[in-house]
Amino acid sequence: MTQNIIQNGETIVLSERDSLLVFDLVDNPPPANAKLRTAIAAFADNFARDRLRDDDTKAEGLR
Repeated sequence: MTQNIIQNGETIVLSERDSLLVFDLVDNPPPANAKLRTAIAAFADNFARDRLRDDDTKAEGLR
């Protein structure tokens, strides 16, 4: 039953026209705008910072 609830919550039914539009956007995405580029840079910075912190924590455990 839980699987059905999750599946139903994640399923989106699109018209043929909308499906084609989604596939076209996946195949030919528009260029990233300034907001998206800023978000990507922030994510990369946060990811790198988290990796460094995790590496430091692991290294402390080895001492």
